[in-house]
Amino acid sequence: MKFIRIALVIAAGAALGLVLSCGGSSKKENIPPPAEEQAPAAPAYSGPPTPGDWLVGYFPSDPEELNFVSGSDVYSSTVGRYVADSLVDYDKNLNIVPRLAETWEWSKDHLTLTFHLHHGVKWHDGVPFTAADVVYTYKKIIDPKSGADNKIAQFEVIKDVKAIDDDTVEVYYKDLYAPALSSWAAIWMIPKHIYEKEDWRTSPHNRAPMGTGPFKFIEWKQGSYIKLERNDDYWGVKPYVKVLLWKIKQEATVRLQALKGGDIDMAAMKPIQWVKETAT
Repeated sequence: MKFIRIALVIAAGAALGLVLSCGGSSKKENIPPPAEEQAPAAPAYSGPPTPGDWLVGYFPSDPEELNFVSGSDVYSSTVGRYVADSLVDYDKNLNIVPRLAETWEWSKDHLTLTFHLHHGVKWHDGVPFTAADVVYTYKKIIDPKSGADNKIAQFEVIKDVKAIDDDTVEVYYKDLYAPALSSWAAIWMIPKHIYEKEDWRTSPHNRAPMGTGPFKFIEWKQGSYIKLERNDDYWGVKPYVKVLLWKIKQEATVRLQALKGGDIDMAAMKPIQWVKETAT
């Protein structure tokens, strides 16, 4: 499949052209031509985004696992954000916004939080997502045997979580807790119907996760890449990108060469690399 590269540099997108164009051995090549010889800037594209491209990034190492409850590294969480969904999320201004929870409200004493879930959401295998999955995810987080060491602390103030019906969840707090709502923003829901039938620690879904999110997990080749594909049946806003691919590239110098050579579309850079690559 022909790729249409999307050139992005996380560290400094504004200077991307300099990053991708440098590398010549002659200093003369880095000197811009006189103003009258410069080609006019391309007009900004104002039409709608075109679906179908691939976006290729990198991870410095493989995730420990892709169980979104027991996984504790940033790479597992990154994959989780695209494969799975949380109840709430943040917008670009860091305001709490709906995700799987369409609405929510507090009791008068602010000790009960009620989530009203989007109706009709399905897991990638077609099974309906319900309040039972929320309760199951919570119970796995607070179970010391589950290994959710980086998540359990923010839920210790919870007394109980109950499914009132398929689309309604009530969370009961022991005490007033300011970050109660935001604590659900980075908790990716896991499928009860999958994990309750398998051994928690050895489940094959710890390496091939099932979610409700905008992308479906396709493949994890250890030491090489992790591949996701767009979920065309996604319940929310569908992504334009067709494939997300993270290549496993450990060395910073290797990642830089991959970026300059077009093997990956985005990469963070060390300060010394940025200075060197953008020097005129």
